[in-house]
Amino acid sequence: VTYCGVCYEQAHNGLDHQPQQLSARNNTFSTSSSSSLSRRMQVPQKKLQLASVLCIETSHYVAFVHALCANKWVFFDSMADRVGLSDGYNVPQVKLCEKMSNWLSDVGWCKVRDCVNREGHLPNDVESDSDLMRLLSDCYICFYTDEENKNEGLNLSRFFS
Repeated sequence: VTYCGVCYEQAHNGLDHQPQQLSARNNTFSTSSSSSLSRRMQVPQKKLQLASVLCIETSHYVAFVHALCANKWVFFDSMADRVGLSDGYNVPQVKLCEKMSNWLSDVGWCKVRDCVNREGHLPNDVESDSDLMRLLSDCYICFYTDEENKNEGLNLSRFFS
């Protein structure tokens, strides 16, 4: 696992960690530490696919999840509505985000980048899509999946014994 210096200091600095400085050149990482098992290591490139995005606005989490088999995005909000007061309950919402797959594709991102570079703002179709704007402006944590293994499913055995 590698971390930038700021992330290591703020979140991953622990008593059992032994950080090593890495230098990268042409996808080859090397370390100056003599205790390293391998002084040079070729790191294969992997293309990861965005699987879901967790958003938080005013201490309220929502999620956008990519259904890989259908290439559709779905929005989940566990507290979209409320019935009753203190003795009430939350009403969850799940809805399909119709246009999101178009913009979160390689071609879609090229269109967004070209518009921003040429005109200095997002395309009107993006700005008028409230779900996409929520994802872009309120993104908190992104989860990715390995494209090569996307059909294998999630193996939970490493998390639960």
